Amino acid sequence: EIGKIVQNLLQNILNIEQLHQQLNDKDRVKLDRQIRLLRSEIDREISEFHILREQAMASSMN
Repeated sequence: EIGKIVQNLLQNILNIEQLHQQLNDKDRVKLDRQIRLLRSEIDREISEFHILREQAMASSMN
């Protein structure tokens, strides 16, 4: 289920980027910042997910 959530987030980012191209300069700058923050947050969440998955796999082997 987490994989599906991540996939949906990535698709939403692509949609936002497409809409971004239609904005004026002022709104584009504002959205650029929000997109960067969102990408950073998603990257952190994905990293945490991979760490937790590896820990779960390691503990199931013990």
